[in-house]
Amino acid sequence: MEKLKAVIETRYLERNRISRELHDEVGSSLSSINIFSTVADQYLQQSPAKAGEMINKIKLTSGKIMENMSDLVWAINAQTDDTQSLVRRIRQFAAALLDAKNIHLEIETTTSVQQLLLKTDAKKNILLVCKEAVNNIAKYSRGTQAVIQIDTKDGQLYLYIADNGTGFTPGTQKGNGLLNMKNRCEETGGRFEISSSPETGTAIHCFFPLTRISN
Repeated sequence: MEKLKAVIETRYLERNRISRELHDEVGSSLSSINIFSTVADQYLQQSPAKAGEMINKIKLTSGKIMENMSDLVWAINAQTDDTQSLVRRIRQFAAALLDAKNIHLEIETTTSVQQLLLKTDAKKNILLVCKEAVNNIAKYSRGTQAVIQIDTKDGQLYLYIADNGTGFTPGTQKGNGLLNMKNRCEETGGRFEISSSPETGTAIHCFFPLTRISN
């Protein structure tokens, strides 16, 4: 009975979490599209250029919804719980983006990692940390090489993402990218660290307790 109760409670919490994500990630974006559409309609006759700006915002927002929904559906799918599925999805995203910037990518995993089954929230957060880091490498690093390593050590999943780009002085960067990665890491019970300095590249280290992320 205790085991059954735990399973029911887990499913209840998971359904609530998915509901919140759909509301936060899709609901607000659909609201924005509705506003942009209304404004575009108003500008259509008076200012075609302004209407064009609104239509472009609709295009960007709808593309974001499609990407977010794709990630959420993938994370929910029980057939993608193995870490190899996570690695394949990271490779699919990162290789295309970095190849366009002429950045060579290496992804390294171990047998111990490949045998893990991950929880839904862990899969999604680890994927999004990787996507954020890869986006930063493509946009800002001006490097030629990037590496993603996933390993297990001391009861933790270790995620390492690095480039050989220009680097920066931590604390001087703008935007929410690093904060988003840190929050997603901590949301999954993990620890986030970054090491960088000008002309030495950037390295991100994430440590996730296996008891928290694995099924």
